[in-house]
Amino acid sequence: GLILHEAPEGVAAMSLALLAGLRPFTAAVLAVLASSLTTPFGWLMAQAIGEGGQDVMRPMAAASAGLLIYVGWHLVSTGLRTFKRT
Repeated sequence: GLILHEAPEGVAAMSLALLAGLRPFTAAVLAVLASSLTTPFGWLMAQAIGEGGQDVMRPMAAASAGLLIYVGWHLVSTGLRTFKRT
């Protein structure tokens, strides 16, 4: 299940870095670093909330998914507009 979350997160992070003008290698390294740093932080938050906090975790997961979909759609639409110009 974690790879289903991490793969799109990495693509979004790298896309944002590329849109910021970074070179592909630098963008990839930053995407891996971002994922490497945020995953343990998320795990720590989940452990701190614990089993009793499932009512809190569900809205947080939904907000995270919605944010990833929004950013992903923005990146796709921006990429398509850029592709059409060239």
